[in-house]
Amino acid sequence: MPRQDPDVIKQQKTLSKQEIPSATPTAGKISTSIVKPGAPVFVTTLIPEVEVKRGEMTELSCQFQGDPPPSVSWLKDRHLIMRDPDFDVRSKATSSTLTIYYPTIDHQGLLTCNIANKHGKASTCCIFKVTEDVLSRTEIGPPQEVKVTDESVFTEEEMIEEELKCSQTHQAH
Repeated sequence: MPRQDPDVIKQQKTLSKQEIPSATPTAGKISTSIVKPGAPVFVTTLIPEVEVKRGEMTELSCQFQGDPPPSVSWLKDRHLIMRDPDFDVRSKATSSTLTIYYPTIDHQGLLTCNIANKHGKASTCCIFKVTEDVLSRTEIGPPQEVKVTDESVFTEEEMIEEELKCSQTHQAH
């Protein structure tokens, strides 16, 4: 599961039965209009921006309604996700989940869930970002000089001396 705040449910937008997202999605922005009875509407939409660590399995879910129940499709960067081993789509009558098993930077982009029936269509989307789980060079620090000796044990005085040398080296950078 992606790292999410406990308030993640609050971040999901809930729409009333009289509203519908625009059919041309822009992450984080939703335009609404009055809909016909039975037209598909999202009850919960995707979070506008999702960021996960590389390799961290992620599920994106949304809930919707419509009569008849709408058909569902998922897109990445406006291309239909079909028969892709990196993704799994599971849809029910009122919900759909996109699972990304091992996210990499190749999976970054605009992910969209489209729903449609004979009365209309709706979309929700998010910007999906993948971060590397590697310490940056500033967190690691500059390269350090390593002294190799034949002695297997340092005296207490030698250990203090080495520690002082290391701390002076870090202060100089």
